[in-house]
Amino acid sequence: MNQIRRRPPRAVALAVAVALAAALTVAPAPAQAQSRSLGAEAGLGFASFFSTLPYGMVKVVWALLGTLGSGMAWCFTGGNGEVATAILDGAVRGDYVLTPDHLTGRDGIDFIGRSPENQAAQQQQQQDAPAW
Repeated sequence: MNQIRRRPPRAVALAVAVALAAALTVAPAPAQAQSRSLGAEAGLGFASFFSTLPYGMVKVVWALLGTLGSGMAWCFTGGNGEVATAILDGAVRGDYVLTPDHLTGRDGIDFIGRSPENQAAQQQQQQDAPAW
């Protein structure tokens, strides 16, 4: 008989956690030159694809749990939309896909999203900061 052998959920969760930890703890190297060779571009493309797989799964789970938490906060606070929106913004906004620019350090990775007001203020602050 054909039996499908499945991995235990703990093993899959552990593998995802280890892959995410490895992807997030490796510091991205700053970009040295504006133009990269075809091999470097291909390597960054593969690296961004394969690092997006575990990162994206964890981000989607984070967003789903945040959505549930936001709904519960809305209920427990008697319909206070500000509390629910604050939780929902942090959970749902942010990056779901890692790009080569994220891996080279040109862009920051926003796992926990920010509200549009905070994002605009941060961009203005970065533009006003002196370039060293």
